[in-house]
Amino acid sequence: MKFPDSTYFNRKLPKQRFYENLTISAATKKSFVDQIKSIYWENKISADTINIAAENKVTEIEIFRINLNQDTIDESVLRLLDKGIPYPIIFILQYNGKSKLCVAYKEISSTGECHIVSQYYHTEWDLESNIELEISGLSIESVYHGFIRQIAGDRISENSSNIKYDIEISKQKDKLVIEIERAEKMAWKEKQPKKKFELADRIKKLKRQLESLEHQKIGG
Repeated sequence: MKFPDSTYFNRKLPKQRFYENLTISAATKKSFVDQIKSIYWENKISADTINIAAENKVTEIEIFRINLNQDTIDESVLRLLDKGIPYPIIFILQYNGKSKLCVAYKEISSTGECHIVSQYYHTEWDLESNIELEISGLSIESVYHGFIRQIAGDRISENSSNIKYDIEISKQKDKLVIEIERAEKMAWKEKQPKKKFELADRIKKLKRQLESLEHQKIGG
């Protein structure tokens, strides 16, 4: 994956920097040490490194390359990394000659505190030459939101100007789809007419909720 040369940073970060001064569980620390081989701060995308304005609260985007000892990484480990850096981070995960991109939507307060407001989205493992991120937008914030949408793909089903809203609605829709599928399986197996009717009624209500979300707009 190629970013402009002006964004190249390439600084190796010691792993212990992210946990030595924090109160974390022994399990998270063990996962961090066992799963991560090395961490490189590879790129910094900001108004100083590309010709795009730093507006609102997002002034920089960091690109971290994480070399792994296995093909999985716990979300608690990624959250520890995200909480340790007061800027949005795009993770390039590497293992056994392949790479994947990973990101969570992260808000930065005016005091520099990090608040992760979504689950982590990721691409599939692939050769890095097949993985691309397009820098597109009129501000660093819009570039960041574009990165999230590219990595998440159809997991963010909405496409308004408010990515936080889109993520929340998409999460609600995913939850309803799972509940409908579970209720339909239960209804198919149920033998008692009364319980079968109750499940059918629940499925109808869930589908109405899903339809309502499909037509919902910002502002109600």
